[in-house]
Amino acid sequence: LSVTDDLTGLYNRRFFNNNIDPFFQTCQRNRLIFNIVIFDIDFFKQINDKFGHPNGDKCIKEISYILKKNFNQSNEFIARYGGEEFIVLMPSTDSRDAFTIAERIRNSIEGCTCENMGGITVSIGLSERVDKEIIDDVINRADVALYRAKEAGRNRTVVYE
Repeated sequence: LSVTDDLTGLYNRRFFNNNIDPFFQTCQRNRLIFNIVIFDIDFFKQINDKFGHPNGDKCIKEISYILKKNFNQSNEFIARYGGEEFIVLMPSTDSRDAFTIAERIRNSIEGCTCENMGGITVSIGLSERVDKEIIDDVINRADVALYRAKEAGRNRTVVYE
């Protein structure tokens, strides 16, 4: 089976699920801090409804290109996590630096018009690994932070506190 998403060329959810535990164990063994960042395109259903699915796909491709351009370290792991969601694992990066990077990317995406569909925005949730916790807890906290970003008005980055 393919390990990449056909539309974006990023790793797919299956590859992510199959490789997150070894990645996590390596970070634990080497005592590396890391952050999980989840990006979600704001109002994506409305984009599809207004401009059509082919244009929605172009938007997903454009955002994946921006993510690939900004997360290009060999130890970073980017995957398409869901329809309009992307997940990034950032080893050796503390939450302050991860926030700075996420905000830079959010601003880049905000400036993107994706085939003249108007301003596209993303909401971002971020969580740092705490010692001796399981990976699912880190992912769940990033997801909670993502929903807090959406509840606070979207187009923002929230760090789980």
